[in-house]
Amino acid sequence: MSGTIAQNPNRQSGSVGSIPSATKDSSNPALDTNPATGVGTEWINTTTGQIFLCIDATADLNIWVGQEGSRVFPARGIFMGGQNAASPSVPVNTIGYITIPTLGNATDFGDLDDGVFKLTAATSNGIKDRAVNGGGMRDTGTSLNIMEYVTISTTGNATDFGNLTQQARQFGATSNGSNDRGVFGGGYTGSGTTNVLQYITVSSAGNATDFGDATTLMQDNSATSNGTNERGIWMGGNRTSLSNIIDYITISTTGNATDFGDLSQTVSYPAACSNQTNERGVRLGGYNGSQTDTIEYVTISTTGNTTDFGDLITAIYGSKGTSSGTAERGLSAGGYPGGVNTNVIEYITISTPGDGQDFGDLTVAVNSPGTTSDAG
Repeated sequence: MSGTIAQNPNRQSGSVGSIPSATKDSSNPALDTNPATGVGTEWINTTTGQIFLCIDATADLNIWVGQEGSRVFPARGIFMGGQNAASPSVPVNTIGYITIPTLGNATDFGDLDDGVFKLTAATSNGIKDRAVNGGGMRDTGTSLNIMEYVTISTTGNATDFGNLTQQARQFGATSNGSNDRGVFGGGYTGSGTTNVLQYITVSSAGNATDFGDATTLMQDNSATSNGTNERGIWMGGNRTSLSNIIDYITISTTGNATDFGDLSQTVSYPAACSNQTNERGVRLGGYNGSQTDTIEYVTISTTGNTTDFGDLITAIYGSKGTSSGTAERGLSAGGYPGGVNTNVIEYITISTPGDGQDFGDLTVAVNSPGTTSDAG
């Protein structure tokens, strides 16, 4: 179109200001990067080409968001259900959460959706922010096939997800993190112990699908993984007797489990966690005729037997584990030491062998809650 271009009465001369330079590094930013330029700081990973932006510059708890959906943030651990201290047989519907890098007590998150149940297993899709809690039982003694989910970063009550392939309790679950597959393994069906492995797509509510079988019947076990590196492991448990067996699977590929190696003890009800793609899996505590304080580890990518890590503050079984992933803090929460449930949370630095240290307390004393985090 034609017309007159208006004059600008406020024309001025001067120089154009400099454009801020991004920080360039071969790795991602971290929680404690603490950029001098604060919120809005840009970071370029020269290895992957991914660009991050700082959206919260709280000291040592920075939050960075990448253009591919990746996040570097203070990991949140959640604890779903369990059986409480008033009576070991009484289940609860409580969901609590903590910020894993920050020592302190848990805070109320919300409630389970379908009443109260215990002896569940939980897993997540890591930075994609969904946790799924499955199985368990009520006071009636009947095992459940219920699955429920929460958005980990947003407090609130759980929502129905779908059903497991069979009713089960007293089992372990893990995932391949942001690759979005969660796997539940073994358990007690109500009529007997099972070796069934079953999987879900964590971001898509629906029923579980058969994955394959463990090498043996297993219940009262624990599970962890190396995240997006795709190996899941199940440790210990109570088959016809206590077990030291470690099984492994490739999470992205359905099929039967393969023998990995052995724990140093035959044990049931241990806790487990890992530093994800940093490849260390840890077993904490458990029951081997009495509660134990043993901590031991494996390199998840390499089959073999466990190596001693250190000791928990308190010998315990029925605690559950989770971690901040590659940020290296692992947790053992709740449990049943000395004939009474506890609300104690202990922590370790996964990359550095040593003894457990006090972290804080759960909102309620429980054992065997469904436990996971948004670190995977």
